[in-house]
Amino acid sequence: GTATRGTGALARSPVRGRVLRVPDLVGRPLAEARRLLEQIGLTVGDVTSEGAGGSIVIGHSPEAGASVPAGSRVDLRVAGEGP
Repeated sequence: GTATRGTGALARSPVRGRVLRVPDLVGRPLAEARRLLEQIGLTVGDVTSEGAGGSIVIGHSPEAGASVPAGSRVDLRVAGEGP
């Protein structure tokens, strides 16, 4: 058997049992990352801003390429425009 991690908070998941890949969101504006996640069936979790004016995604969890159930949350880290 495989171990599953969850709290039951995804009871209303739109597509039960479907597994999705987390896209690479690094370098994308926050609004675009949010739209992309929602389009494929994932949701934005916690958004942590590092520095002033954070609007560009600099990291996320789970990482790009991870397989997660539909409806899963993806936590984002954002920062300013960067170097």
